[in-house]
Amino acid sequence: MADELRQALAMHQAGQLIQAALLYDHILKQKADHAEALHRRGVLHHQMGEHEQAVDKISRAAALRLTNRCIKN
Repeated sequence: MADELRQALAMHQAGQLIQAALLYDHILKQKADHAEALHRRGVLHHQMGEHEQAVDKISRAAALRLTNRCIKN
């Protein structure tokens, strides 16, 4: 999954937004609570003008990260 995330990030940075979105979505189908993929997909939603979806994904990523920090402490 790490390779897929790196590939999605490279596509995203290269401006290949649709291809990156498809790969982020593929990662999230495999692991719905993948905080990094959720965050990056949210950023992509924002870039595409899909602001409600952006807020949803980024909020979920932030909540997962917070939960993970609390569990570790």
